[in-house]
Amino acid sequence: MDLEDGMVVGEDILTDSGIMVIPAGVVITRPIVAHLMSLGVDEVIIDDSVQAAGQDETLSAEQYVDENATVDQPAIEFYEPNNDNFKKFSKEYSDTKDKLNKTFESFIEKTISKDDVEKLIDDSFKLIIDNGNSYGVMGMLYSMHNYSDHTYMHCVNVGIISAMIGRWLGWSDKDVRMLNACGMFHDIGKLLIPSEILDKPGKLTDEEYAVIQSHTIKGYKLLKEAGVDPRIANCALMHHERYDGKGYPLKITGDKMDRYARVVAIADVYEAMTANRKYRGPMCPFDVIAQFENEGFSQFDTEILFVFLRNIVDSYLYSKVELTNGDTAEIVLINHQAGSKPVVLTSSGKTVNLMTDTSIKIRNVI
Repeated sequence: MDLEDGMVVGEDILTDSGIMVIPAGVVITRPIVAHLMSLGVDEVIIDDSVQAAGQDETLSAEQYVDENATVDQPAIEFYEPNNDNFKKFSKEYSDTKDKLNKTFESFIEKTISKDDVEKLIDDSFKLIIDNGNSYGVMGMLYSMHNYSDHTYMHCVNVGIISAMIGRWLGWSDKDVRMLNACGMFHDIGKLLIPSEILDKPGKLTDEEYAVIQSHTIKGYKLLKEAGVDPRIANCALMHHERYDGKGYPLKITGDKMDRYARVVAIADVYEAMTANRKYRGPMCPFDVIAQFENEGFSQFDTEILFVFLRNIVDSYLYSKVELTNGDTAEIVLINHQAGSKPVVLTSSGKTVNLMTDTSIKIRNVI
């Protein structure tokens, strides 16, 4: 009852069950107060250090609640091919992918120069800087999955996702730039793997799987011989290592992993599972998130994984989805106890909590 228009929310507002109602940074308005009262929220932490007027960091209330206290605008946009922003991003993205292709070839031919590598890293980092906030970049990146995928596209994507994770972790621009570079070059060793094994649609034999695994060592040697930054080479070597020591090739535990590789390992798995492959279609992001929730905390750096999952699920807030029962719906609340099971509002106006109604899942993001 003490809330006033213009106050700024200081901490995410959650229900007793852990479902996010309003994120931190939103400016209080009367409709938001009505919304909170209808949900039985008793108190709100206010950020007294922020003056709402003129602050770029302050989120507009209209992005979250309209005059009837309902969802109005998504946190992540999914872009159509004729969207001007997406056209620009797609062009710059394709240029970066083509430059990465040529750079990889130069590594193989041993004609690469450090200046070429730095130029590519600068161009790729500019792609991230020039395209708004991290959720906007992730939205355009997800839209690119409608196009064909291969090693180069995977590497560009992992570089971008790694950089986004770095931002969410609060790392410096210098570190975020390095994460982008580490992600871009993490799979360079796959260029030295025979295509008949790399692109095999069926199950790999033990011998073929061993050849696939060798891409980590091959990539490390290739990068080290070219004299690139050791952190980039380490990520090529370690991105398949796991915190419990069950990864490869060294089978080291998490405390011995390069800190950049800990980020790239998560970005690599998420991108690979949500992308098209010759032997399968893309997995629904929420199925991938569920796998991370169920199995990931023994395999990956817990602190990094928590931050990644929190931001990935938040990025899909207010997105349109298709449910396994055939309904279309909108994600209206995030359950941070189980991010893969948000609350959705169906096209018929029914609210469904996927955490309690286990008979329904999200089939895909529309």
